[in-house]
Amino acid sequence: MKAFTALILVSVIVYVSVIALSTLAYGEVSVGVKKGDWIEYTITMAGPPLDPIRNLTWYRMDILEVDGAWFQVNKTALSVNGALSSSIWNFNLAEGQVQGWVIIPANLGTGDTFFDAAKSLYITIEGKSKKHCYGQTER
Repeated sequence: MKAFTALILVSVIVYVSVIALSTLAYGEVSVGVKKGDWIEYTITMAGPPLDPIRNLTWYRMDILEVDGAWFQVNKTALSVNGALSSSIWNFNLAEGQVQGWVIIPANLGTGDTFFDAAKSLYITIEGKSKKHCYGQTER
């Protein structure tokens, strides 16, 4: 479970500029995605196997609707056992609906926080990293 959570968190940080370029303007959260935007990536895990629903090999999110800090995505995932799942998720970054940190507010630096309503606590960004993927440097 820790490996999966860490993998998702690293993936989010790497792709945050593509997924949710939210900014704080005049105290309001805004989302930098629009209907039709998407993200897709493959996943390779090392270590003990996770339960099949969490042992993913491929993941995609399609942005369906956007209204202020609220947006809706179609999440599709492929498990290592070949099971394909799809579901509609609602996010509201202003209210802390971050769905397990799959998408987090952008433009955050070390020491910055965001609210997670499901956990009813603020999450602190502990650091940033730069990765080199497929010939492109991502931040």
